[in-house]
Amino acid sequence: MARPFSFDNAAFHFVRTDGPPGFLPRYLAAYGLGVIVIAVLSFFMLQPLFSAYAQMFAMIAQGASESRVQRVFEEAVIGDLGRLGLGYLLLMLIYAAFWSMMESAVLRRYVREEGLRIGWGNDEWRMLAVGLIWMVSFIVAYLAFILAMVVLIAPLGAVSDGGVALLGLWMVVVVFALLFVWLFFAVKLSPAGAMTIRDQKVTFFGAWGASKGRFWPMLGAFVVLGLILYVGILILYMIGAFTVFGAMFSGIDMSVGDVDPDQVMAVFTSPGVLIPVAVLYFAMLLYQGFWQYAWAGVPALVATSDPRTGGMHDAAETF
Repeated sequence: MARPFSFDNAAFHFVRTDGPPGFLPRYLAAYGLGVIVIAVLSFFMLQPLFSAYAQMFAMIAQGASESRVQRVFEEAVIGDLGRLGLGYLLLMLIYAAFWSMMESAVLRRYVREEGLRIGWGNDEWRMLAVGLIWMVSFIVAYLAFILAMVVLIAPLGAVSDGGVALLGLWMVVVVFALLFVWLFFAVKLSPAGAMTIRDQKVTFFGAWGASKGRFWPMLGAFVVLGLILYVGILILYMIGAFTVFGAMFSGIDMSVGDVDPDQVMAVFTSPGVLIPVAVLYFAMLLYQGFWQYAWAGVPALVATSDPRTGGMHDAAETF
């Protein structure tokens, strides 16, 4: 059953949503597996780049000059530029598909109260289209931002006659005003993905009506949720830093003055350091998946409490 929209419900919708239990652990497991697969594919597709870095570090360890290291690295990269470009392109497509599958699964949970279903179907195609529209919109917004900066600031700079303080103040005002305009549009259109899942058709600008009169509660919910999630990142980093640096310094004898570089390298490559680093990295990737899950709760509640449709159950008949 759709919950009524409010600031409180929007900010914490990710812990109050209905649906089959056990979704989040299975979702994070699928997200982690997907990230591992993408990492393995990245290693093979960008293997020349990793080989060039390995060669570079080996030359540095052997005392090669900086200019020679840079020249050899650039030659290795340029020699495989075509393969690297193709690899980056394929990885972008793979990651876009991965994002579409994860976002669709999360929004099906919020909007339709379904269990976890990872695959590729009409929802994923439509979600990919919404993602492409967002990408184009961000590019257009960036170009419009630059143009507006030129139009609004350049004339004042030409006639300011040395008024650096006034020009600087005006620039700050213009930048914050333009950023607020961008933020306003981004928040108002944020339910596009959830409405696409709800209506089972690509919906983007239609999200504007669903968020009518709800901008400030939505913005507040995003801010509060973002702060909570950011605190979680800081806690993870602190735990990881204490663990990793503790393992590193416990293996280095600092009492002898100068530290042996071979000893430092041995500590860096020891299981006592590599395992905590790998665990921290994987935990951060899982947290990224949790962030995506929690962040989608705000626009999902907007879509399911759309006053124009009465909620998700009769949305398909209304549109």
